[in-house]
Amino acid sequence: MERDTSFDTMRRKCQIVAHRLLPDKFLSKLYFRIVVGKNLDLDHPKTFNEKIQWMKIHSYPNNKLVIRGADKYAVRSYIKEKGLGNILVPLLGHWDTASEIDWDSLPNQFVLKCNHGCAYNILCNNKETFDKKSAENQLNEWMK
Repeated sequence: MERDTSFDTMRRKCQIVAHRLLPDKFLSKLYFRIVVGKNLDLDHPKTFNEKIQWMKIHSYPNNKLVIRGADKYAVRSYIKEKGLGNILVPLLGHWDTASEIDWDSLPNQFVLKCNHGCAYNILCNNKETFDKKSAENQLNEWMK
């Protein structure tokens, strides 16, 4: 199972609180400064990265195709509609809660991914030694 350090857990919790309390524009500027090391100009975006940030704030929130494409599960039907279903990684299941997972039906190696964020992944390299209880606990925590 992929490790989730206490730093990552705290960072995620802080991000959730920040997104509830602070405007998207402010957070975009803050993240841009931290990651890129430069100030973000959303009034006159010039670089590719600045234009992407502008689109995330002004265009993407109301774009149904972007919203569908960002959904790991919903995008699969879109890809199939476009005749590209053959490029999709096989889907072993789709569950709303960890208790619904039929562990016996899964292959020896698999990946569990939450649909509602990034870096919410659990890797199983060997089902014989896989800690199912720990995985269920982690999934339940992420689903809060």
